[in-house]
Amino acid sequence: MATGNSCNPAFVTMGLKIGTEAYYRYLKSFGLMETTGIDLPAEAEGIFANEDSFNSNVVSLAAYSFGQTFNVTPLELIRAQAATINGGYLYTPYLVEQVLDDEGNILSQHETTAVRQVISEETSAKVRECLEWVVSDGGGRNGQVTGYRIGGKTGTADKTGTKDVVVSFMCFAPADDPQYIMLLTMDTPSRTTGTAVFGGTMVAPVASQIMSEILPLLGVEPDYTAEELVGADTTVPNVVGQTREAAEDRLADLGFTFRTVGDGDTVTDQTPAGGAIVPGNASIILYLGQEKPDTPCTVPNVVGKSASEANKAITNAGLIMKVTGTTTASSGNVYAITQSLPAGTEVAAGTVVTVQFGDNSVLD
Repeated sequence: MATGNSCNPAFVTMGLKIGTEAYYRYLKSFGLMETTGIDLPAEAEGIFANEDSFNSNVVSLAAYSFGQTFNVTPLELIRAQAATINGGYLYTPYLVEQVLDDEGNILSQHETTAVRQVISEETSAKVRECLEWVVSDGGGRNGQVTGYRIGGKTGTADKTGTKDVVVSFMCFAPADDPQYIMLLTMDTPSRTTGTAVFGGTMVAPVASQIMSEILPLLGVEPDYTAEELVGADTTVPNVVGQTREAAEDRLADLGFTFRTVGDGDTVTDQTPAGGAIVPGNASIILYLGQEKPDTPCTVPNVVGKSASEANKAITNAGLIMKVTGTTTASSGNVYAITQSLPAGTEVAAGTVVTVQFGDNSVLD
């Protein structure tokens, strides 16, 4: 199965084919050698070789082509990244859209006007396609968000004169019609966490978690695949007081599995309670005349476990697992990296524990 990987030699090859003069023009055109013009004071600029020196040094081109030996600010970088996916247009970023007086009259309004077009819309569409592939099948797969098409690019940059690095992940959504873009960086990350020090392993999982929380709040509707729909959040119906047959039919219609405790003909209680929001593949417990136990359940430690191992541990504890993070990986090396409730916490039966999975085998 083909995957999308970050390959420095490939970028060097492409850089050499572009040539020093054209490459330097693109650096300028993408705004990397100028302040962005954002409405903040004392904005810094990137640090680059001068044009004459660059054009006479093919080694600089090779290093520049995969992002080394020059410096850019995060704001310059995300501005350029946005231009690669928005149709090819470079814009001036801003914080304040409007200034109003005490009566609500508009004193000033930011006008969103492109500074210039850097690449064609056709090229930008191809870049979006490539960057979505990075997240779906490549080094950025830890940035996946169930129900959403995400594009992104990992980064791992050496800090000159030190043994430290800056790891990063840029992502945007929806990948076919970008509305939101985010750049996360981690400066001098710890090497003692057990997580490989790359943008794809350290930063992409954090980006996935953030995007999974903000996209619904921003009104971006999820679009689940048939496989994902099985685990999509669903509201548990209240079937207490219904006959066993009616309750089972209702749950089955909604896609829930279930098990019964007791041998009565009427549902006297249920876990989780009606109105709870749980993954659609959760198993509902119906109590048929038997009293529902009120003994709290203890959250197990599932970090480091595979999805099946984590699900078994959480289910055996009387809880429900919700999966976030990486959902597909050709490596088969997907393990739980965080859980929403700490191990040892005592909670009510049927509580949802969100477990984020990641692939620690990615190299960037």
